[in-house]
Amino acid sequence: MKVLLVEDHPGLAKVSCELLRQVHGHEVEHAANAQAALAAAMKHVPDIVLIDLSLPDMHGYRLAEQLRAQPCFDRTILVALTGYGITGDAERSRAAGL
Repeated sequence: MKVLLVEDHPGLAKVSCELLRQVHGHEVEHAANAQAALAAAMKHVPDIVLIDLSLPDMHGYRLAEQLRAQPCFDRTILVALTGYGITGDAERSRAAGL
C-alpha cells in the first residue's frame, strides 16, 4: 500500500515511517508540511494519507479539503492525526473529507 505521512514533527515522522515500512511493509513517503504533501500526492497518488491536523503552513482540515477537491483522490483514504483530541475534531474531520 502506498502511504503518505504528513507530519511536521521530525522524530515522530521518522518512527512512524519506519514502523509503516518495516512492520507493515508499506511504501511510505513523508511530507513535513501541506505544500510538500500536495506535491507528493499529485506525483504519486497514495492509497492512504495520514494527515497531522496541526501543520506549520496549513491546517490539516484544509489540506484534506484540497485533496478531496481533486478527482484523482476519490479512492484515497484520508486519516486525521492529532495529539490534541479537541471536542468537535471528529465532526470537523468528516466535514473535511477525512
